[in-house]
Amino acid sequence: MKHCFLICWTGIVWLMVLTNSLRAQDVYRDFVILSSGQQVYGQVIRDFDYSQYRVINFINPLGEKFAYQPKDIQGFGLDNGRIFYSKILPGMQEKVFVQQMLTGSLSLLSYKGNFFIEGEKEITELVAGYEKIEFDSRTLRTYKKPFIGTLKILMAGICGTQLSNLINRTNYSEQDFVEILSKYHLCEGLDFKVHIAQIKRVRLSPYLGAGYTLTQTSVNNRTSGRKDVLENAGMPFVLMGLKVYQFRNLPKIGFDLGLGFAFANNRLDSEYINPQVTFTGTEEFKFTSVYAPVFLNYSFHKSKSIESYLGLGAFFRFNTTAPTYAIRDLTTNYNAATVLEEHSFLTWKKSMVNPSIKIGTHINAGKPLGFLVELQMEYAPSAFSAQLGLNKASYNQLMGSLFFAIRY
Repeated sequence: MKHCFLICWTGIVWLMVLTNSLRAQDVYRDFVILSSGQQVYGQVIRDFDYSQYRVINFINPLGEKFAYQPKDIQGFGLDNGRIFYSKILPGMQEKVFVQQMLTGSLSLLSYKGNFFIEGEKEITELVAGYEKIEFDSRTLRTYKKPFIGTLKILMAGICGTQLSNLINRTNYSEQDFVEILSKYHLCEGLDFKVHIAQIKRVRLSPYLGAGYTLTQTSVNNRTSGRKDVLENAGMPFVLMGLKVYQFRNLPKIGFDLGLGFAFANNRLDSEYINPQVTFTGTEEFKFTSVYAPVFLNYSFHKSKSIESYLGLGAFFRFNTTAPTYAIRDLTTNYNAATVLEEHSFLTWKKSMVNPSIKIGTHINAGKPLGFLVELQMEYAPSAFSAQLGLNKASYNQLMGSLFFAIRY
């Protein structure tokens, strides 16, 4: 028993040591390169995966905090492969943090959406943009690509000639520049490293979930003496979709596309009274809605495992109603005569484009399996109408939904 206890206790201790060691490796994978050239591992404090920094806040393994500007250090690296160096770019007087996207004999640099090539002796800017030209008494804007000539000069030689057609088709984008420089180094047999290779350009994740919608009805057009009440203000729904998020250079922007199905059994009670007649009606019906929500999202907060975002978009709805019971009765006030009619008097708008906003939380945003919790608000103008005799009333709906989903 004593030996068993000792073995178990030793195993627990080693497990704790291993766990702490793994945690330390997980935390301290960022680093800074001090002015002396010493590389110190620690943590660069950040919420999103930015591609540009003016100042970095760094915590070393002892828990000490430092704020570094470009003049203070040679550079820094992040655990996802991004690496930044302190450099003076053409046309500038002071050092800035420049992202080095590819390192080789010709290194690719990026700063504020502009790209540069660093060779052995100097840094050369890759230039592109619109220019105004006068033609036949008209001013035209044309897109110029001087960087094409710059690339051909920098890659002059046998490999540059072989890649000439590809250089001519190169666009002003990080992906195209990384591609052409990679092929140049391979052709020349030179070593190189792409630092952003492990960072996805964008993440595409399907999700599947369900929720519940509560509706509030407001008057769009109704005469006095008219009342219409829906018995059921709620309906469940299921929704599947695709989440597009974590763009490499736009970490706070994302999109949601979905396809959903909502359903409910409901009842409308209607009444219209004036001095001459009294109209009443009841209609029971099955309501279904096939819809496609589209949202542009903006993430405003992110911690290690939770990301919060706001969404602005629209619901494209296609609705159907199937009456199961409908009756209207007309009573003439002066002689109390009543006429009954079994006929549907409810009309729901078949197709809608409804503006919508939402606030959501993405749990485990950086992991393979995550969860979504959203509160959605949707406005449906003139959603339905009901007609009693010649009197017609129409109504708007404000819909609030609580949605839970698994994101793969």
